[in-house]
Amino acid sequence: MTKGLSLDKKSALRVKLPEAVRVLVLDDDPKRLEWFRGSVCESTGNAPTCCTTVDDLIRELERGEFDVVFLDHDLCWQDAAYSERKHGNGKEAARYLAWMGFKGMDIIHSVSEEGARVMKSCLPQASVTPFGTFELETVISPNLISTENGDHR
Repeated sequence: MTKGLSLDKKSALRVKLPEAVRVLVLDDDPKRLEWFRGSVCESTGNAPTCCTTVDDLIRELERGEFDVVFLDHDLCWQDAAYSERKHGNGKEAARYLAWMGFKGMDIIHSVSEEGARVMKSCLPQASVTPFGTFELETVISPNLISTENGDHR
């Protein structure tokens, strides 16, 4: 896990991101991606790398290093059955992150409870924070990392 990342529960969950942290987002909803682009850039000073398919996510992970990965489960939300056959879903992304031994912070932001549960089984260290229940916040002097349950790493 990267120093300075934390999840802090208040009225809305706050995901604290240090400046210059490298963020990768897997989601296919244009409105969510727009929110991530604006919020991550505002919090870190850097635009996130956004992927709409598992194949894109894997390519980006192979090209560079990331500190935080936000994962959605249901991709191609207009036709989930087609998407799973053609592009995979968040479960495949979670399996890949587990296989590669990803050391950063995994945040499952899927609103699908079943999808989040399946992804969490692949990534037990991941935080499950459904989209719409958290805000991003900048941390200037990061000291430690805490997960949503208060554990520190």
